[in-house]
Amino acid sequence: MQQLILRGFNILFLISFIIFSCQNESDKSDFTTNDKKLDKTQFNEFFEKINSQFNKSNVLSSRGIILPPVSSACQPSTPPSNLQCATAHIIRTVNLTPNPTCPVCSTATVGFTVRVCFDPSLAAPNYSFTFWNFGLAGISLDCETCIYNLPGHGGDVVLDQMSDEASFIVESEYVSPWVDTWHPPCSNNSYFSSDFLRQTCYRWCIDLTNFEFSQITCGTKCCQRTRTFCWEPLPLPNGKVRISPPVFQTIGTSTCGTIPTILCNGLELPCEDRPCGQIP
Repeated sequence: MQQLILRGFNILFLISFIIFSCQNESDKSDFTTNDKKLDKTQFNEFFEKINSQFNKSNVLSSRGIILPPVSSACQPSTPPSNLQCATAHIIRTVNLTPNPTCPVCSTATVGFTVRVCFDPSLAAPNYSFTFWNFGLAGISLDCETCIYNLPGHGGDVVLDQMSDEASFIVESEYVSPWVDTWHPPCSNNSYFSSDFLRQTCYRWCIDLTNFEFSQITCGTKCCQRTRTFCWEPLPLPNGKVRISPPVFQTIGTSTCGTIPTILCNGLELPCEDRPCGQIP
């Protein structure tokens, strides 16, 4: 009887070991597949697949916001020749936190250019992202009305707040699918890096004749925001995308003085210099 019981325990242990080993191999196989680098064709196919999810234009109002011309300081440098890169321009609508001043301002259409690069010579993917040409392209009619009725430069503050929040959202939503696919582990300081370039020398102008918003660039100064994205914890399937706090760096001239004054509704207004990394 004891031998039968002992034999039964041995059989149960063997079955458990086989199940555990198979599960480990399954997890390992899944992670290895996700960690496999792509060749040039596969990379471009995945890039287009991701873009198809985000390249959607939803005009919120018949009156749009004129995207500002991008200064040379806000153009990313040419990537090294050893990197494989792909670039796309995206216009999409994002959901925002209702603005404290104008709660009806809870959506915005934005435009931006994104470049994704990686080094094909490395064993594991090391994707990096660069965003630029960013700007508001449309807001809801109710939001426009609220901004129009604000005293002084209250509308400028609301537009800055909406633009700032939207920039964080579109970056996170774009980079996260790449992290979800390859799971760069935070545990060994492996991560995907993202740079977001934004103008800091500009002024908002609301044309009182046709109620059109313009973000007029008046200098070559730019702010670069850098964040890293990684996956924590491993092993799979548990975990989530972890995003580092932003690090800011001023690029270009130290002051906004290329165009000292701008013309808005027949008035000459001084150029505004926005501190890099300061939330409106």
